[in-house]
Amino acid sequence: MKLTKNDLERVGTLQAKGFTEVEAMKVTTDSRTVQGGELFVALKGETHDGHEFVKSALEKGASLCVVSKSWREANPTVEGNFLVVPDTLLALQELARSYRRKMLIPIVAIGGNSGKTTTKEMTAHVLRSTFKTHATE
Repeated sequence: MKLTKNDLERVGTLQAKGFTEVEAMKVTTDSRTVQGGELFVALKGETHDGHEFVKSALEKGASLCVVSKSWREANPTVEGNFLVVPDTLLALQELARSYRRKMLIPIVAIGGNSGKTTTKEMTAHVLRSTFKTHATE
């Protein structure tokens, strides 16, 4: 997944040195699983705040951390590459939207309260006869 400097700057303020794009094979919100080159998004939930784990994510090799403006202002001496945003969840959604727009392939989404798995399997089976497909397991 490549995100250009322009992609990032549409979402927030980029505080990073010397690069024009971030290539992250994975985006994660779990600092325990961060591996080198991944993008870490510090989400705030009901019981945990991902900002508590930004330093750990950087130590594990995160190429970029998406953090809130308030966290960055409170932690100006932490070194690393940051995308500083008002709301990390909204930023993650916008980055996903930007990435999806670059993909020139059709996507079929199936939602609802019941029958999704069966419908997904039937749809994937029909489409496989004509197209390359990928479906969740």
